[in-house]
Amino acid sequence: ETAFYAAPVALLAYAILGSSRQLVVAVSSAIAIMSAATISGLAPAGSVEYAALTAALAMLAGLVSMAAGLLKLGRIAQFFSESVLLGFVFGLALLITIKQVPKLLGIEAHGESALELVRDIIPNLRETNLLTLAVGLTGIVAMIALSAVVAGYESVRRLIDPQPISNAGAVLVAGLVGFAGNELVAVY
Repeated sequence: ETAFYAAPVALLAYAILGSSRQLVVAVSSAIAIMSAATISGLAPAGSVEYAALTAALAMLAGLVSMAAGLLKLGRIAQFFSESVLLGFVFGLALLITIKQVPKLLGIEAHGESALELVRDIIPNLRETNLLTLAVGLTGIVAMIALSAVVAGYESVRRLIDPQPISNAGAVLVAGLVGFAGNELVAVY
């Protein structure tokens, strides 16, 4: 949560000082996972100490990044095997997906690893909240459909990136489904 308050300042700084128009600089799940894995053994989540350690880690990462930039160490990335990078990204995507499944189903599940989380999800499948699942699936389907529709318009693609438009539309559609579902639950 704290990262969302700090991110705009960092993004503005990169917009002013950064050198790449194509580089995406944002708060991401990959960064959050690595930060949480680093800090979680040092302080309880949600504590003031946890927030301070997370901020210190972010500043340290920024200093290391600046030093690497000054030393022109970006060329080292050319030596990483394509399969190693693909495996890292795939593993990270799989971990993020598994961590989102309980939220999509509206159930409680806990685990230190992906395997433990899956083991905790399976017995709780009977407790799936159907309204939560409907809203989540509607959002996913709407995002995919709207992305395809918006990407089909060449004039839109030349002006802006269609992904934020489809994401906003998906949130709107899923919100409407959630609202309608809540109204139906209240009536019945």
